[in-house]
Amino acid sequence: MNKTDQPPAPLLDTCTRYVSETLARAVNRRTFLWRAGGGVFLALITWTAGLGFGPRRAAAQTGAGGLPCCTPPGPYCNLDGNGHQPNGCQGANCFEHLDAGVVLTCAISAQYFAAGCWTTHCNGGYWTCCDCACSDGHGRPIVHCGCAQFSTDSWQATD
Repeated sequence: MNKTDQPPAPLLDTCTRYVSETLARAVNRRTFLWRAGGGVFLALITWTAGLGFGPRRAAAQTGAGGLPCCTPPGPYCNLDGNGHQPNGCQGANCFEHLDAGVVLTCAISAQYFAAGCWTTHCNGGYWTCCDCACSDGHGRPIVHCGCAQFSTDSWQATD
């Protein structure tokens, strides 16, 4: 047997065996499994709620004066036919939308987000974005659009 065919050094084998046996005796398996399961559950809930990957973002985020950094379920609510600028909104709040020559009344839609609105950081500021559902005069939803408002101030919730 030459030197390349020899088994691992006995010292390495002994050391590995000693460390693994000591670790196995020191760890409470029930507690380990409970904590590992809790971590997996937390990761799943975070992923399911959409918090693990951050808010939805447009492919090209430009910031103030440019296109909003939001991804609405349709065009931005507008009154002039320009679906890239949210001029049919009151701030980030849904108001009206022009669709096929008819001005529709819009309201915040919770179809994609529980609150209907979210905030995303983009190029030195924050966009407040809302999904909107626009309906005819009888309350039937016709089309979806979105609203957005830019701010350079961060806002933190207080209790």
